[in-house]
Amino acid sequence: MKNLWLLLASTLFLISCSENTSGMRYENGSHYVSCILKAGAYIDGEQTVKLGKTIDIENAQWDMLPDSTASITVKEFYPDSTAGMEVNLSWNGEMRGYIDENGAMQIIEEHRYVMDITTIDGHILRAETTVPKAIEVLGDSEISLNPAWAFEVVDDNWQELELETADSEHPVQISTQDDEEFNLYTEVWHLEKWEDAEYTYLEDGHEYPDDNEEYMGTTQQYPRRNIGYYMYQPENGILNFNSYQGSLMFYGRVVMKVYAIDDNYLSYLYRADGYEYGGIEGGIGVFGSSCGDELYTKVVKSLSTKL
Repeated sequence: MKNLWLLLASTLFLISCSENTSGMRYENGSHYVSCILKAGAYIDGEQTVKLGKTIDIENAQWDMLPDSTASITVKEFYPDSTAGMEVNLSWNGEMRGYIDENGAMQIIEEHRYVMDITTIDGHILRAETTVPKAIEVLGDSEISLNPAWAFEVVDDNWQELELETADSEHPVQISTQDDEEFNLYTEVWHLEKWEDAEYTYLEDGHEYPDDNEEYMGTTQQYPRRNIGYYMYQPENGILNFNSYQGSLMFYGRVVMKVYAIDDNYLSYLYRADGYEYGGIEGGIGVFGSSCGDELYTKVVKSLSTKL
């Protein structure tokens, strides 16, 4: 969520600097919301609801960007539209966002969540998301005698993945409930310090980043962080994700997030003005949802590469 927050802040910068922004569009973008719910979690931590006003960059006070004075409720609906729980979110200064303080509402697959926001000056925003169907991330555990991907790391004992064999021998398998098309989101995070992060594919002729700025890169934190989003149709309830090798930008420890995501989040990610299509009525940003798991490995050179 921190990265989504940075991306949205950059978007707000672009909106405020654009001379081509129409009055109606700017009016709609006077408030922003950012939250991606995750099945099995609560509205806190990375799922914190961020709220604020868009700003004129000439008069920006970035520490005043978040709005801590709004009233926010989230209502839950079952797949048959029966109403479930309703929670009032509380402002959390440390997280600089709104959370389910008592952990009352756990997010569940296929349930719909409706968020209503009323700001202190009476502005109303509304958004809703339906959490995708449950998926089971199997990694390469079902097809490899020596799996390279693990679901946890114990005592710093990392499974190893030879880069050249990633797609061909260690596809990440995902089990689904049916063969309906779904939105797949992947996020690769390299965990080494920039001084120890060796490029898997030489960058401008050098093997390591020159500094942390090069490692962290763009607003989306590429190349350290590499995201992908796709629409896939499983076959017999199984999807073999075997096109991730190019996302492994550095040797060393890696975590890969593998999630099914809703249409709001997908639209936010891939559309040119995604902040207009993230499901926020009365503002901009994104209110989406996901379900999935995380995998861990250590990317290493093959014996032939070492030689």
